[in-house]
Amino acid sequence: MKRTLTTTATWLIVLSASAPVMVSASERIDLNAATVEQLVELPHIGPVHAKRIVAMRERNGPFRCVEELRALPRLPEKYLQEILPLVKVSGANRPDCKALERARRRGEDAAGASSEASGSI
Repeated sequence: MKRTLTTTATWLIVLSASAPVMVSASERIDLNAATVEQLVELPHIGPVHAKRIVAMRERNGPFRCVEELRALPRLPEKYLQEILPLVKVSGANRPDCKALERARRRGEDAAGASSEASGSI
């Protein structure tokens, strides 16, 4: 009977990790203040990714938006989409993440256009 309970408990954990989770803004984990121990509570974030998040923050300064997690190596987009609603970034006067994304895309578009132009010569 003990084996059945263990299997059932494991199954429930798997289901809860993959199910959509609704949290209030106050319950979200703040990327600019979270410890490794707090970050590992997020789905798909183990100790290695948690340490990388803290290292990114220490190296680059505070996160400006949650989408900066896209820079984490080996974190699939599918997992990132599950994590983004569960985290927040503290601090006033943060730039709009959509503006940052547009600027990043413009930079890629400009680089792509210049390489196309140089390739056609």
